[in-house]
Amino acid sequence: MNDALIDLLDLVAKHHDVATMATKAMPLMVNYLGADNGSMLLLSQDRVVHKVLATKETFTQVSDHKVRTVIAEGLAGWVLQHRQGGLASNTAVDARWASLGDTSIGSALVVPMLSRNHIVGLLSFHHVQPGYLREQIGRAHV
Repeated sequence: MNDALIDLLDLVAKHHDVATMATKAMPLMVNYLGADNGSMLLLSQDRVVHKVLATKETFTQVSDHKVRTVIAEGLAGWVLQHRQGGLASNTAVDARWASLGDTSIGSALVVPMLSRNHIVGLLSFHHVQPGYLREQIGRAHV
């Protein structure tokens, strides 16, 4: 079994509250995909109840304005609407991408987290290089 998956399963076994689990899991997942950063939005009835933005080592706060914007206008909103993962291998030309003035993200992957046929969260991964996150990586790792 992959070391990253073993670490993730170990983390889940040790932390039973969702907020702690999400905060500790994100750097592992970002590192596993080779992404520059990632985010996890946990939802309850289509409302964000917890958010985490992580690099491989650190965490950053995400403003409520940015969260509302990406859900209303961005790839995350597209994923919610279509109930499937979304891949923007070149964010500069993908109409679903809401850049919010940040041009440092070249490719992005957003995956819905489902429980009992309801979307309970969104996982997003970003890389500075266009084309880094592409179909082969999405299929192999996510």
